[in-house]
Amino acid sequence: MNLSTSVDCCPSYYCEKPDDKCLYTMKNVNIGSVIAMNVDDTWKDGPCRRCKCNPAKPTPECPDKAPEPVCTVQRCNNKQKNLDKLRYVLEDIVEEGECCYDYRKVACLYQGVNYQKQKVI
Repeated sequence: MNLSTSVDCCPSYYCEKPDDKCLYTMKNVNIGSVIAMNVDDTWKDGPCRRCKCNPAKPTPECPDKAPEPVCTVQRCNNKQKNLDKLRYVLEDIVEEGECCYDYRKVACLYQGVNYQKQKVI
């Protein structure tokens, strides 16, 4: 609390950044919200983004360096899917919370014509 305004009708408050935590602004889920994480904590920001709070690494030039969040983005291997798109009509099989999802072939393509799969009796 700002003591100079404590007697006012509406005192002002401000937050100080904790020295032992990472502050991270969410980019994919709850966009814009700021979370405080302990050193070595991990979290997900959407299905493909994984983050970790790395410990501080002070240097002589910056002895008060705080812990910092580091995130990696998972990449999906779509090589086979891209090849299959040339010969098949594909339907994605999406599972909530998964970054990379599977697919199924629902029809064949031949010279630009779509041939639906037939049931064999």
